[in-house]
Amino acid sequence: MRGRGSRSRKRSKAKSVLFYCLLMLWPTAQFLIFYVGVNVRSFVIAFQNPDTGAFSLQFFREIFGVNWQTILLASRMSLITYLISLVVGVPLGVIFAYYIYKHYFGSPFFRVVLYVPSILSTVVMVTLYYYFMTGEGSKWLFHGNNPFLDTHYQFWVLAFFNVFISFGNSVIMYTNRMVNISKEVIEAGRVDGASPFREFWNIVLPEAYSTIEVFLVTGVATIFTNQWCLYLFYSAGGLDPSMQTLGYYLFRGVSGATEAELGGWSALGLLMSAVAIPLTLLVRYLLKRFGPDYQKKARIRA
Repeated sequence: MRGRGSRSRKRSKAKSVLFYCLLMLWPTAQFLIFYVGVNVRSFVIAFQNPDTGAFSLQFFREIFGVNWQTILLASRMSLITYLISLVVGVPLGVIFAYYIYKHYFGSPFFRVVLYVPSILSTVVMVTLYYYFMTGEGSKWLFHGNNPFLDTHYQFWVLAFFNVFISFGNSVIMYTNRMVNISKEVIEAGRVDGASPFREFWNIVLPEAYSTIEVFLVTGVATIFTNQWCLYLFYSAGGLDPSMQTLGYYLFRGVSGATEAELGGWSALGLLMSAVAIPLTLLVRYLLKRFGPDYQKKARIRA
């Protein structure tokens, strides 16, 4: 009886393993083909002569020669978009999350409004925003001009939209982290006479730091790939050349490139990765090094 039960358990375990393998087969194949395969091929063709297939640095020379000024302008815009996210998006996201966490007046309304962009498709949000900003009710704001085509307004309407749609996931993540803060710690702060600001600054912010850190690090990692929704707004053209980000520039270039031109865009992608990877690791190290957890351990050691 024991031997029969042991064989039954083995068969059951084998079926579970087989089911898991079959379940993971499709996503694993997708990962190998569309991530590993594509990236390996991109790396290879970046160092190939498009005519002979021999090793060549031709594409890298072209980047530093013909296209260097365009890339510098796009890099500048990418850094500006990141700074807007860092200086405006992250602080406002944390403040709104704290407001909702404290159940202040209108917090359910703000929760819904800020989470709507995460529910709806970005294409839908872009369409709604475009028609709202170019509609009859908004014409007086821009003196009858289309703000998406007028160089005086392009930057500001795009900045507002991107900050707004970034609130959804960040506010929800920050709020969920704040809800998990020990109630005893919050109560102890109130007993000691902590004001709402001191509670936010000395208790809530350090406790939510790990979640904030994730957004800061991932933001650095996507500096050079973030399109800022430019393609959705300007797929038909009309964007001021000084407004394009590296992500938009790369996407437009790859989507319209011939087979022989793909090596050049692969070379640009490698250069972007060569800058983004060490920069991301550096920012992660600094956030860990000067974060509240490290400072707490330092005080304990002292």
